[in-house]
Amino acid sequence: MDKAIHWVTHLEIAPDSSRFLFIHRWTERVEDETCFLHRLFTVNPDGSDLRLLECTDHPLPQLQVDFDPHTVGTFDYEKSEYQISHPAWKDSQSIIAWAPHDGAIHYHLYNDRDNSVEIIGKDTLLENGHMSYSRDGRWILSDTYPDAQTNKRLLLLFDTDNDVSYNIGEFFTPPDLGKHNRCDLHPRFSPDNRHVSIDSVHEGSRQQYIVDVSRLILN
Repeated sequence: MDKAIHWVTHLEIAPDSSRFLFIHRWTERVEDETCFLHRLFTVNPDGSDLRLLECTDHPLPQLQVDFDPHTVGTFDYEKSEYQISHPAWKDSQSIIAWAPHDGAIHYHLYNDRDNSVEIIGKDTLLENGHMSYSRDGRWILSDTYPDAQTNKRLLLLFDTDNDVSYNIGEFFTPPDLGKHNRCDLHPRFSPDNRHVSIDSVHEGSRQQYIVDVSRLILN
């Protein structure tokens, strides 16, 4: 860490405002995001009681002599098995994140109080996304990055009671947008959980859309 550049990102306050989470990232190769290393922390607002929930310490193939940069896809970093990404509070003691734990990458639910970790959607939530919980904690709303062949992003609802994932939309994203101009769906529930808002470019310009999910959520 001594020679690295360090920063914090993805700060989010717990629902009861008692703590906040953040990701600490560091690297000696800031120009190459696939060389970033990650740690997920929580802490009290005054800086006390810092807790480490997850840490990625992984090999960096970019430093190997046989590494071919032309084999790296546009969104390979977001889909990496070493990534800690998009943490979000389920409630004031539980945090969901796309992260590796015990050698496997999944949506993991971390308990901020007893350090227990649970896999969420092991067989159905298979890609990193921008996830959040419904107010009652039953539903997880998320998305995916563009598929390399179809350039479509998926909009997903996951029922934690029944361990079932629903594909509620597919949205084309032009591949020539690249990464810096990309438009992630960033789905979010309305306060009553009846609707979902997304950002998308599938009609040729960047717009915000509202999706009615009430028939599924209230079923």
